[in-house]
Amino acid sequence: MATFREESALADARKYASAAAFDIQQLPDEFVSQQALHNLLAAVEALIVVVDGATSTSDEE
Repeated sequence: MATFREESALADARKYASAAAFDIQQLPDEFVSQQALHNLLAAVEALIVVVDGATSTSDEE
């Protein structure tokens, strides 16, 4: 079962991924937005927290 920290990180990842998707949809085809990239990075960082937490949990077993 996921901890509150893992659940929170997943919620953050979903939020940032959704924001990035919206940002990207608003861009011209040839334009790269720093904000969209920042949101994608934030999503990746939140997923890393989840993976780190899952690894820590499995190490304790």
